Amino acid sequence: MFWEGGIAPRIYFKCEAEHTAWKGAGCVCKAGFRQVGDSCSTCDAGKYKAEKGDGACKDCPAGSTASAGSAQCSCPANSFWTVQDGVGACESCPEHSTSPAGSTSAADCRCIANYYGTLSCQACPEGSTASAGSAECSCPANSFWDVQDGTGACESCPLDTVSEVGSTSAAACVCDANQYKSGDTCKSCPTNTVSPAGSITPFACICAPNYYADGDTCEPCHANSMSPAGSASAAACICKANYYGSSSCQPCPDG
Repeated sequence: MFWEGGIAPRIYFKCEAEHTAWKGAGCVCKAGFRQVGDSCSTCDAGKYKAEKGDGACKDCPAGSTASAGSAQCSCPANSFWTVQDGVGACESCPEHSTSPAGSTSAADCRCIANYYGTLSCQACPEGSTASAGSAECSCPANSFWDVQDGTGACESCPLDTVSEVGSTSAAACVCDANQYKSGDTCKSCPTNTVSPAGSITPFACICAPNYYADGDTCEPCHANSMSPAGSASAAACICKANYYGSSSCQPCPDG
């Protein structure tokens, strides 16, 4: 037989039943279906067939279940479904991890509270905590989470620096309140001045409450008066409750 151009025409086949799939030279039963004569029938409840082909349905492992026509079984909590060479099994989650019933991957296994990790779960260092499923632990204030060779630890912030609870890098350690960063160290603000934690310049140091700026120094407000932080003149000093006056504050008369 000769074909025009010497090339045989391509012939297409269509698998008619919705539960069949093309494989190699013909139509075969899909995963979850078995060969019965010339047709395919669903696997019974409690059985599974993981791959397409003419293979038989297999019993689900002990403790697992499957509805009719299943390609896999539903494993109990703290395990997951896995298939090797067409044979399925329920694998237990690693130690200190859990998974919901019906999990289909090792990734569904998550560390329990106060343990951390992905492929394995390790106990959080003393003083730190972790919610279920965490990849890292939350360190206490003034420390940060650090990992070396796969093992995590809470490292203390350098001297005179502070950090918030749950910090995850050394960069989270900043100069304490009433200090400012100067190069690689923290310096104290001048007398009678304050600054917020994390300040990086001496200009962050402002006059403390009840003081006011007078040139390069901060002077106290007059007796029985007060002022907010950062006050720039004596005019910011006002009398406290139950006192009156301008340049000086006198107590109010009885009644």
